[in-house]
Amino acid sequence: MTQSGSTMTPNDPHQTTLDYFNRRSDFWHDIYERPQTFTGYSLLKQHHTVMQVIEQTQTPGSTILDVGCGTGITVLELAAKGYQASGIDFAPNMIERAKQAAMAKGVVGDFQVAAAENLPYPTQHFDMVIALGLVGNLRDDTDCLREIRRVLKPGGVLLLTMPNVLALDRWISVPRSLPIIFGHRFRSQFRRVGNLGRRLRGIALKDTADLRFGKSAIPHFYKRHLTQAGFQNVSYSSITFGPFFPLGLRVWNDAKLIIMSEAICKRGLLKKWFNWGGNIVIFQAGLAP
Repeated sequence: MTQSGSTMTPNDPHQTTLDYFNRRSDFWHDIYERPQTFTGYSLLKQHHTVMQVIEQTQTPGSTILDVGCGTGITVLELAAKGYQASGIDFAPNMIERAKQAAMAKGVVGDFQVAAAENLPYPTQHFDMVIALGLVGNLRDDTDCLREIRRVLKPGGVLLLTMPNVLALDRWISVPRSLPIIFGHRFRSQFRRVGNLGRRLRGIALKDTADLRFGKSAIPHFYKRHLTQAGFQNVSYSSITFGPFFPLGLRVWNDAKLIIMSEAICKRGLLKKWFNWGGNIVIFQAGLAP
């Protein structure tokens, strides 16, 4: 779930992101146990969607790499189901949590601290590579996608999730969602404006120094980007819709927001019309045999 980096300085966005994920490794582990929250629901649905695709397309014993594996939730389940699963993340605290969980569950998983741009595996080694939320934390994913292509076997499959610029919830939730819509370039400015309002209301301010890099993509354009990177038969679909905050106001609690998301996802007509409109989009792509 986290990004990778190479040479970093104290003010480098890569370092800020590394510090963020190292500091919040417990949160990213525990959130999967909170399905009643919308964040927990979204991550679990992403996890279950990926597991379903893997079980439909890969047989136990297949080699699978999770790039940006976070605390190893998906790798551990894959290993428990008989897959040869490996995971890398550039945040040492994430990998340490993954190793602890593997030991506690008695599951064998290969976890390493490594950069997505320099994967520590042989060429043509994996049947499938998954990258869940990784590319949204990369300024430039060129080297990452090149490395994924290198370690995939001919005919191998890439599963990748990406935040969506066109997500319906973001446009319904303006102005609250403007920092996400406009991207990382304006995030600190929006936080400063938000802090003016917080100061007037007498509530705690948010630090602008800990804002990690983050970006979203337009699904159709990112599909073309993956094709240009050398992948074939690229397809995508939305995993979740929401949460919805009309005009930035919190009208519904998380339980109702989850019900709304599930209702939209289960309606075939809406899926056909708004396949591009979910907040998390999953891409599936392959390499030539």
